[in-house]
Amino acid sequence: MIPQISIRDPLVHTNTKGRPKSASRIKSSLEAPKKRSCSFCKKVGHYINGCPEKKELESKLERE
Repeated sequence: MIPQISIRDPLVHTNTKGRPKSASRIKSSLEAPKKRSCSFCKKVGHYINGCPEKKELESKLERE
């Protein structure tokens, strides 16, 4: 008697639509790193989620 074996169909790789993710692009060594700028205070060096001015404003609003 032959044992019963279940065989699944192979996974099919399909190309996704749209623009490819930026991680797949190889960056040149000549490319300058992008400067981080905050959209809240417009200063360079941090993003809005780490903005000290926004945190200060939020803490003042919570106290009121």
